[in-house]
Amino acid sequence: MNKTEPKKPVHRVKVGPVQANVWENESREGVFYSMTFERFYKAGDEWKSSPSFGQRNAGAVAEAAMEAACWIRGKEGAELPPATDQTESINGAPA
Repeated sequence: MNKTEPKKPVHRVKVGPVQANVWENESREGVFYSMTFERFYKAGDEWKSSPSFGQRNAGAVAEAAMEAACWIRGKEGAELPPATDQTESINGAPA
């Protein structure tokens, strides 16, 4: 890739107004992936993006993150972790 050419995501996941961007990076240990997120909105006739999310975007951010993470796991050849019991609340007390 040309140094003046901007780097592009290797994968994108769009859920509603939220987009997860997956980036391929290289280190001494090899290739690794990272994610960034943005929210698209329309201001008049122009589309804009923001890295900020409100409560109503939480579900879309979570879904986009999970889909992007699954894509990365597929690229890395890693298996998904085992399912966990989700019956406890955040503070550890029974739900």
